[in-house]
Amino acid sequence: MIRRTPTRPLASLVAAAALAASSPGTAANKAPVSALPLMPAPRDRSDPPKDYGVAGMTVKEIGDGPRVELVAATSRGYCIADTKDGLSLSSSTTSTDDEELELWRLVETDGKATFERTRFEVAGYLRSPWVKSKTSIELRAVTSSNGVTVWGFRHPNGDVVLLTRGAASGREVPGKKSEEDGSFDLVSSDCAFGAARLSASAVKAGSLAQLRGSLPPVGEGKAKVVPHFVVDGSMAKLSRDPEPMLAVRVRRLE
Repeated sequence: MIRRTPTRPLASLVAAAALAASSPGTAANKAPVSALPLMPAPRDRSDPPKDYGVAGMTVKEIGDGPRVELVAATSRGYCIADTKDGLSLSSSTTSTDDEELELWRLVETDGKATFERTRFEVAGYLRSPWVKSKTSIELRAVTSSNGVTVWGFRHPNGDVVLLTRGAASGREVPGKKSEEDGSFDLVSSDCAFGAARLSASAVKAGSLAQLRGSLPPVGEGKAKVVPHFVVDGSMAKLSRDPEPMLAVRVRRLE
């Protein structure tokens, strides 16, 4: 995860989020943050269970040394999330010493979606992962337009997480410091879905996030084009509102 501090891009993100919340032509959806489902807090175990292994993830040895690669079953909706400094979703990783690694899973069926979060640790001497805790929740669709459905939930700390299929990159303003110096965190994904967080610590000034991705190709041959989309999200607490409000819109880019 790379942290940048450009003023203009942050200003553009602020403008996009403000437009999402205020412009009637953008079809932004607004809802109180409390309407989103709350993810249960993880209850990590301190010692490995009798049986090692993590469902949805396999281990590949690298050469003859002690290094291994963790590979997520992306075809089944799994993805490895690195939340240490930002948010990076990857189909595989060799950073097995990172204590902030989690295994995420998004499953969409019949207009509904569930999210599963598995916290795990890798026993170095065995080169095998084991489950520390597993939690899951049914998500809420915060908006659905231009062929894109955006799902959301709340973390126990108050942060809001937005997820959508096809998103490969994005950015988020993680907290007060970033508001002061004009910085933001880039987010990325090489899995079937992407995610970005809206920080509860920045809600008074307006917490912002954005996701970008691709839609299925349209046309054939030389006329074939790949449309793109942008998800703009904002979370703010105004004096007239009893609680923070979430505003999300989807823009289609040809």
